[in-house]
Amino acid sequence: MSRPLKIGEWKDKSVEAVSDAVDKVVLVSKNAATTVDKKAHKRPWLFMGVAALFSSFFGFFLGRKTKK
Repeated sequence: MSRPLKIGEWKDKSVEAVSDAVDKVVLVSKNAATTVDKKAHKRPWLFMGVAALFSSFFGFFLGRKTKK
């Protein structure tokens, strides 16, 4: 039968798990940023158009008055 973990052991395992998760998130984020950067340099006008479209929609929805 396994013995219950002590607080220090539990803390060490938790810190290690969180550290591994953070490392994985950083790696995936860097890979995604590199991919987007390469694609944006190949087709810059497409990315500018998409950014303008989303900005227009956000401006429209945030700028309109609510009905009371």
